[in-house]
Parts: sequence; structure tokens; C-alpha cells
Amino acid sequence: MDYQGVKPWHLWGSNATVNILANGATPLSYSSQQLARIDYKRPDTWRFFFAATLLDIQGPVLAGALVTVDFAVSFGVGRSMKTIENFVHFSFDPPFVLPVNKWAGSSIEPSRTPLATQQIITEIPAESIQCNAKVLLQAGSAADYTAVVAVDAFFSPIQHIRPDWFSPEKDERFNGERRGR
Repeated sequence: MDYQGVKPWHLWGSNATVNILANGATPLSYSSQQLARIDYKRPDTWRFFFAATLLDIQGPVLAGALVTVDFAVSFGVGRSMKTIENFVHFSFDPPFVLPVNKWAGSSIEPSRTPLATQQIITEIPAESIQCNAKVLLQAGSAADYTAVVAVDAFFSPIQHIRPDWFSPEKDERFNGERRGR
């Protein structure tokens, strides 16, 4: 089944370039970009990889400027869904030596109690996932500031076994189409 003419696995990840402007009138500006939409039709366990690259930043006083990227992930199974707004967070602080690359294949859970050890998350249980990257630019003064940030998000099921892989008909194996559930 295609989603608006696109094969489902083509929506499991993508990249985008975000151009953002902030100035004295709006010292804090952000842009959101959807990077993934997964409708897998059955629960599975997913791995993920996120990346952000600060390609350019312009402004008169870069010492006060700040660029952040938050990857928001919404995932669900059955009728239940959960959104975590800052699943993975990157912060680009001065001095900027461009390009600045940051990436992560894991997330850190919030502390459950004041003395609890935070755990590293590398998998998401879901049958549906949506991922957005929220890019924020905070101006360092009242002048105009611009930033260009490349964002990437990739998801992959840990197990991806299709019924047609076991078909006795050689023409039906690995033909690039989804068959069965």
C-alpha cells in the first residue's frame, strides 16, 4: 500500500535543510520539519539515528547566539500514542567552527526519581511513528540573525521479516513490493 504514491519504507527517514531568521523583534524563532512517518500495520521494535549539522550562522554578535535542535517523536501501538517533544536534543553554542556536526543513535531517559540513574534508550516499541525536528535560533542582539541547519532522522525495524521472502516462487522474493501483513 502506497502513501500518496510513495512506498511506505521511503517514509522511514529523510533529511531537510532548515533556514531560520531571528531578530530583535522576534529574538526567538523556530521552524519544524517532519522527517519520518511510519505506519507499519503491526507492532515492532525500532532503532533510530538522528543528526543535525549547523551549516551556517550569520549575525553581528555570535557570542550571544544559540541554535538548538529537538527531535520530537510520536509513537503508538493500537489505540495508544505518546509524544516526547525533546526525545533527542542538540545544542550548538559559540564559538562556531562551521560546519558543526552532531548525531545520536540513542536517547537518555529523564530521571525517574532524584537519586535514579538515567537509562539510555536505543529502541522504540511501535507500529506507528512520526518524527519532527524543531530548530530554534536565539538571537544574540537586536540585529538580524540567520542560521541554516541540516536535520536527518532514520528509523529501522530491528526485525523485518516479510512473508514473501519464504515464497517458493523465485520471482516473488525480494521484488521491492510489500506483500501480506
